[in-house]
Amino acid sequence: ALTPNGTILWEYEITDNGVSSPLITDDGILVVGGRDRYVYAIDTGTNAGLAYSPWPKFQHDNRNSGNVNSNNLPSSITMVSIPSGSFIMGSDSGYSSLNEEPAHEVTLGSFEMSITEITEGQFYGNNYDNRPAIVDWIDAVQFCNKLSDQDGYEQCYDELTWACDFRKNGYRLPTEAEWEYACRAGTTTKYYSGDTRSDLDQIAWHYENSGGTTHPVGHKEPSDYGLYDILGNAWEWCNDWYGENYYLLSPEHKPTGPVSGTNHIARGGGFGDDPGYAYPTCRATFPNDIGSGHVGFRIVRSEEYTIYDMGIFLTPIPGGYVDNTYV
Repeated sequence: ALTPNGTILWEYEITDNGVSSPLITDDGILVVGGRDRYVYAIDTGTNAGLAYSPWPKFQHDNRNSGNVNSNNLPSSITMVSIPSGSFIMGSDSGYSSLNEEPAHEVTLGSFEMSITEITEGQFYGNNYDNRPAIVDWIDAVQFCNKLSDQDGYEQCYDELTWACDFRKNGYRLPTEAEWEYACRAGTTTKYYSGDTRSDLDQIAWHYENSGGTTHPVGHKEPSDYGLYDILGNAWEWCNDWYGENYYLLSPEHKPTGPVSGTNHIARGGGFGDDPGYAYPTCRATFPNDIGSGHVGFRIVRSEEYTIYDMGIFLTPIPGGYVDNTYV
């Protein structure tokens, strides 16, 4: 614990199963509690404050392969090419949330994207069906790495830190900007199918038409890019950390989100959620190890191997900013 001026009273030790006794990390962070792959911490400096960090900040996730079995990987996944271009990301419309503002121009290179969400059969093996696989964020990126290995590509994710190296040519999760660009498919309407609720029902499973469950992928109308279920059915993990005010400082060219954070972005709305969440600019965030039981994913590969603009700190974690002060 700490006195108000940051004096250390005792230390904590991190074990494989969480935080069981006190420890001070090398960068002056007192770990005060933990759960699964997350730990709470307090900065011991003059700008003391509560922070919340993913487990790999302090220790490698010892699950190794998690739920991803290399023997169950699909022999192929159908991908579609998304062309390079510019678009207006976010929204200043009356139905949008504040974290979708301001609307701003973004330019992206071309990339490939899976035409559907990764299914249970693709993730777990042939004994499962064609519904979206509902998984946590780390299992999603482990799947990307293992599929890259199988197909002879470079792994994008460092499995100690889970950071994505965008220079690699393997599979990864889409950035938030890539996801929204692909979802819009060149349209400017509320949904890629139009502006009305009936337009949404043609393309998406949501709370009012799903019967409270996911559905086999590919049974609704696709976008002009040939993507199915990118709205509704399951929320979809993105690579980006969530930053509520990230759009205020986001770079125009190939933004990749904040370089650190607490939870990752999910997009698209889901089968158990109000249809008001199923539109291209809606931004949600879920705990990386839970995903609310509603989050799946689709995968991408970069077609243009150019350097991405790296993000900025916006969320309070050790080694980042707390109350706008670097710690």
